[in-house]
Amino acid sequence: MNKHIVDPVQPASSTQSNYWDVISNVLSDAVIGIRADASVEFCNLAACELFKLDWPQASNISIFDLFQNFSTLLPINSSCFDNISQVTESQREIYDTGSELCLHWHVIPITPSQREGACLILVAKPIASNDVIAEHLKELINCIPGSVYWKDKDGVYLGCNQFMVETSGLWAIEDIVGKADQELWPLNATQLRANDMRVLMTGEVISNEEVIQIPDGTEMWFSTVKMPLKSPSGAIIGVIGNSVDISDRKRSEHELALAKAEAEHANQTKAAFLKNMEHDLRTPFTGLYGLTQLLWKRESDPEKKELLGLATHSAKQLLDICISILEFSRNGDCGIKVAQRVFDLTYLLQRVMDIEMPPAYLKNIKLSLCCEQDVPRWIVGDQHRVFRILVNLMSNAVKFTESGSVVLQVKLLAQDADQLQLQFRIEDTGIGLSKRKQDQIMALFVAKSYQAEVNNKVFGLGLINVKKFIDELDGSIKVDTKQEGGTIFTCDIPFHIHSEVNGKSLPLTTPLN
Repeated sequence: MNKHIVDPVQPASSTQSNYWDVISNVLSDAVIGIRADASVEFCNLAACELFKLDWPQASNISIFDLFQNFSTLLPINSSCFDNISQVTESQREIYDTGSELCLHWHVIPITPSQREGACLILVAKPIASNDVIAEHLKELINCIPGSVYWKDKDGVYLGCNQFMVETSGLWAIEDIVGKADQELWPLNATQLRANDMRVLMTGEVISNEEVIQIPDGTEMWFSTVKMPLKSPSGAIIGVIGNSVDISDRKRSEHELALAKAEAEHANQTKAAFLKNMEHDLRTPFTGLYGLTQLLWKRESDPEKKELLGLATHSAKQLLDICISILEFSRNGDCGIKVAQRVFDLTYLLQRVMDIEMPPAYLKNIKLSLCCEQDVPRWIVGDQHRVFRILVNLMSNAVKFTESGSVVLQVKLLAQDADQLQLQFRIEDTGIGLSKRKQDQIMALFVAKSYQAEVNNKVFGLGLINVKKFIDELDGSIKVDTKQEGGTIFTCDIPFHIHSEVNGKSLPLTTPLN
């Protein structure tokens, strides 16, 4: 192979050309000059040796024909010569798997004033393949989320990624490499070393949570996976690990645990308070009920006796509600869970009517209970929620009725072997609801803005609880307004049938005014 440069374009007497030939031949990098028509004008000794070119036979040949065996190595393509003036200076690395060559190319455009003939200069610098692989591995490791590191058997760090450096609050990889955990985070070194030794002794992959205190004093938590670092022969020579920062999650878990502890403490405090107050709450209600009952027995005047009878019923209902609240608190569920127990529907309805009797009596309102004959007396369900629903709706009906009547109707809608559907209808002759107010109640079931023009009183918030209880019982509720005045609330509630108790049906109509 002739390794001398021959320039077929420039005359041999050209001093500039001689200087160029001398300079290019002493360069260790491969240098190739290309004309505007893509033909090769010159190449130096390094290019001939690198690409095994036979010069001067290669002169004037297209660069693409000359490099047909190394086409994947070229940093340019044929489109560059469609508009050669637009080519800009650039650098890139190219690796050819066939030739196992890796080159760092420098593309330099040449103007006519710099050198006649060549319009592009290609400079190629060979790079050892091991260096390229190492560089690519370094970039890959730096892209892995979390800290990646490897240690020798003595626990000394051999390498790590940049993420570990940044997470640890250090400045450079050199701050970690060559040091052990005892030097970097001494407060946590014992546990870290123990985990490393488990890997070295067993050769197994382990997963656990580790905590370290970085130089600024911050405590950080990591979810870590560690595995053996092995030599080509398979011998364990160290440990490789990947640690993902979970400090934010651990802080959230800690805050959640504190909030839970505070809530449990508050609930225990409330339960203890109610338990301590049980005697103080029961005593006055029991005394009130006993005194009114005693006065009722001793009273001979019919009118006074009737009034004392109403007071006695109210005191008894108040005592029963107090006992129920205390029982809920003592059980710790505060009535949240839906109870499925057998109860006497007759007794429950009578309690509701007894509570509403005094205010209805004072307003001279007729209070009635109407129940169909096929409604069973004994049913299975949550009597406390049903009681609260009916009391709230009946109280609102009495409250917003100045004259006339309030009627509670109970109807059997459907029944099968195990379940039945009851409808409770509360109808009054009060002021009624406008269409807008009716729609608001049906949509939101909040009575904050329900006003009666005659007395300018705000409708109570009992419907919020009614809606809540209805939902918990898987029931439904709707409201309608009568044309002649008055409001109708209709509740459909499912119950279970109690087959072991054969109680009589309720009477058809029971006037209680």
